[in-house]
Amino acid sequence: MSLAAGALRVLGSSTCPTPFEVQAQLDRLPPTGSAERTAVLKSRPSAARRTELLIQVFDERDVLQGERTLPAHDDCGVLAVAVATLLRGLEMDLGEAPPPLPPPAATAVERAQKTAPPSLPRSASFEIGAAVEGSMALDGTGAVAGLVLASVVLRQSRVWPELSLQFESARSLTLGVGAATWQRFWVAPGVQIDLLRSTRLWMSAHAGIPLGAAFASGARYDINRSGASFDLAIASGLRVGLRSPRARAPPFLPWADLWVIGWPIPHVLSVAGESGRATLPQVEFEVGLGLSWTER
Repeated sequence: MSLAAGALRVLGSSTCPTPFEVQAQLDRLPPTGSAERTAVLKSRPSAARRTELLIQVFDERDVLQGERTLPAHDDCGVLAVAVATLLRGLEMDLGEAPPPLPPPAATAVERAQKTAPPSLPRSASFEIGAAVEGSMALDGTGAVAGLVLASVVLRQSRVWPELSLQFESARSLTLGVGAATWQRFWVAPGVQIDLLRSTRLWMSAHAGIPLGAAFASGARYDINRSGASFDLAIASGLRVGLRSPRARAPPFLPWADLWVIGWPIPHVLSVAGESGRATLPQVEFEVGLGLSWTER
């Protein structure tokens, strides 16, 4: 993916840093040339069996004009600053004379560490995920349901907005001479907070406010009735996932998550002519496995 700005645009398959992160840092630096050029970022193993970042610059005819390498770094933001600084210097050199020998890679990274701000903003990217989950009521009944969860995330900085949609299978409650089946459907605006993001592992906390409806219907009564009511909840959880350090890895992220959901609005089920009543569970615990597609 790319985000063109000025005379130099950044492409490639690198994930640490991504082309978006480098382009964002590049846009902060004044342009040093007017020729149209493209920088391509690739991760590859080095001779020392470590991962390094290959940086290639092409002109508008796709002719290679310069090539540099930097060692991999745990802080993708720091490395993005180093790459952007290197590209602006290389752009200036290419506009005047053949490119000189590359500076020591460690020097560029060390210089970026000293000048990088504590928190580096990232360019926005999308993540779309789906999961199969299980839910258990924590009200003593132990009612269990299967769920399908879908979510869309707009990644930007360490905190990003999320929109989730969930459908759950029907559960049953014994009530008088018959039973009541019930289920909830909801959509939840919320946020995710980046807790950990390395080359192989990532972790985030999430919170949301599910808004939806609770549906209930009777079974085995003389007259069976059904109904629906607005429902609202407060939810929070944790998500842990894996990512591949390979440059050409598929853009899919497997993950596992867990939620604790509280439903403050009580929903009472009753049977006409009988004294028995039942309340839908107001606290639930969910756990599941999912897979997300993300822009690289």
